[in-house]
Amino acid sequence: MFTSFFIFLIFFTVALPKALLQDSSARYRWTAILDEGAINRVNELRGSSALPPPLAVVTYNKVTYVVPEILKNYISHFDPRFLFLNGGSNYQFSVPGSGMFYPILAPFLIYGLWIIFRERQKWQIFMIFWLLISIIPAAITRDSPHALRSLMMIVPVIVISAIGLDSFVELFGKRRMFIKLPLIFVLLINLYFFWISYSGEYIKSYSWSWQYGYKEAVDYIKENGGEYDKIFFTKKYGEPHEFLLFYMKYDPQKYRNDPNLVRYFRSDWYWVDGFDKYIFMNDWEVKENVKCQMSNVKCLLITSPGNYPEGSTLLKTINFLDGKPAFDIVEI
Repeated sequence: MFTSFFIFLIFFTVALPKALLQDSSARYRWTAILDEGAINRVNELRGSSALPPPLAVVTYNKVTYVVPEILKNYISHFDPRFLFLNGGSNYQFSVPGSGMFYPILAPFLIYGLWIIFRERQKWQIFMIFWLLISIIPAAITRDSPHALRSLMMIVPVIVISAIGLDSFVELFGKRRMFIKLPLIFVLLINLYFFWISYSGEYIKSYSWSWQYGYKEAVDYIKENGGEYDKIFFTKKYGEPHEFLLFYMKYDPQKYRNDPNLVRYFRSDWYWVDGFDKYIFMNDWEVKENVKCQMSNVKCLLITSPGNYPEGSTLLKTINFLDGKPAFDIVEI
């Protein structure tokens, strides 16, 4: 026990200072329930309330807004549709039409909970405690139920389901083999249909959720970028500089010391608007701001489909795996 605590303390001591840095907390501020929009909503409710101002402040404030939202988010992770049927709404972490766990486990999860509350062994109670606290990170952030932020609930759910499954099989005594084989068959059927969905339709129809197309765009730059003095890149699908740095194997030291690096902190996030000869901009700014001021300067633009200035020459279209256009590559 002491050894485990000591190891935990070492990791905690190293991680805590990093977690308190502004860079580390930026992501949380973007996903927290109590963001700028929530505060504006609270102020709006106060302003439109017919209650006397002091009572409106008591009724509409950060606490009365956040607490119900956290409770709603917390409870949503026990929704059978999330656990066993549909999964979450973020398709990077959840295959559409597939829950977080196989449907066959649902009755055994319930039975396992009943066994735990009947036997109340210490390690079983610990599993319940683990399950209850594992959802907290997802409950205090947006987009609940969230598969990734509730990832730690996997272990207790599987263990509790296994308790239920094992206790159920033991009810059949010497004939338990006759119930094991059908259960194994059903589990394999669940696995088969999940794999068919995951390796087939999911890859094709949801490649956009994995920002497909950036690698192909960078490959084009690798082959043809040397011909251009400036390369513009839309921010529509995320942070393009990350993909450029990764796929081009850009030297980190060169990037940090680049005199053309435009990096700044605003709206609780670190933004990069350019480095080297690459310029990044919001999609709605492309048509107006992408310009080559000098006639002897060649410019390349990687943008969303059809979003480029008149007179540009379309060189290539990169499609998602379902055939829908992701990027247009044009010469300006």
